[in-house]
Amino acid sequence: MNFSYWEQYELIQAADYLIIGAGITGLSTALHLKRAESHKRVVILERGMLPWGASTRNAGFACFGSVGELVMDLKHHSKAEVLELVKMRKAGLELLKSLVGHRIDYEPCGNYELFDSSEQKQWQQLKAEIPQINQLLKGVFDKPVFEESKTEFGFSGVQGMIYNRYEGMLNTGKMMQALLILVQQAGVTLLNGARVQKYSEQPNRVVVQLANGLTISADKVLLCTNAFSKDLLKMEALSPARNQVLITKPIENLKFQGAFHAENGHLYFRTVGQRVLIGGGRQHFAAEQNTTELKITKQVQDYLEEKLRQVILPEQPFEVDHRWAGIIALGTKKTPLIEQLSERIYAGVRLGGMGVALGSLVGQRLAALAAK
Repeated sequence: MNFSYWEQYELIQAADYLIIGAGITGLSTALHLKRAESHKRVVILERGMLPWGASTRNAGFACFGSVGELVMDLKHHSKAEVLELVKMRKAGLELLKSLVGHRIDYEPCGNYELFDSSEQKQWQQLKAEIPQINQLLKGVFDKPVFEESKTEFGFSGVQGMIYNRYEGMLNTGKMMQALLILVQQAGVTLLNGARVQKYSEQPNRVVVQLANGLTISADKVLLCTNAFSKDLLKMEALSPARNQVLITKPIENLKFQGAFHAENGHLYFRTVGQRVLIGGGRQHFAAEQNTTELKITKQVQDYLEEKLRQVILPEQPFEVDHRWAGIIALGTKKTPLIEQLSERIYAGVRLGGMGVALGSLVGQRLAALAAK
């Protein structure tokens, strides 16, 4: 591809900071770098027309963890680690709202964790854990977070529910649009359709090679591509996972509103106006979901529809309007990786499916690390 003089010297010239990935983390990183060093040239490279991983392809939950998820986390992490992760998620959500809160249709509606007839034992165990989990989180929130709920929503086969008073919902499309406006107003250059093939770290700069043949050099490169970072880095602590989602057409006389989790947070659904959005279920089909390929599969989509028919909308007809998939990054630890990998390469990845909660905070901390 041939570039004009104007393109070459005004749009794709060398950068002080080159950020790969224009999701929540990449945009937040760019914004904080520009606010700290307004004279520096900050450029973001995004492989797609829109962010490619999960930032605009999630369910729009403002969450930090259900009782089921937190109890599972305590089996693999210390209390201090779980508490710190909740603190990070809460701080990240507060930072996001401080940046764009009035523009993202944020609803502090709380969240309900559901247990069906096959989970009677787990329901009794987790109900008994509520006091201990509330005690663990006592220093983070001003009121007890979790309580048993007997609210009637018209669901079928639900044996019990646990209510989380501090979680909510938002519009991730509006969230990303608001972040894009902020970084553009700050003077950040965003280049879409710029897929990175490789980079070469040299003594005084990093040279980044794009798929279209273009090269861009930078003083420092910051990787904010989450699961897609495995295309550029050999990171054993990073594994991709595909989450699939569907949303119905508007349902007349929909009997409930709000946000819900089940299956230790692996299944989730919410209302969007008079529509129902549902996603997850990958734990039942794990082998085929460990991929960065953005496509939907019949097995998972059938599973989500069955949950709608049997549990969520047992007596209400519905039609599916849209289906899609997003890619998250998991690892042996749930804490994000915010690291300097070499003299000029940095990474803010592995958000564990909590990108909405963590992305802004990871970007802020990554910017602070790179600007030292």
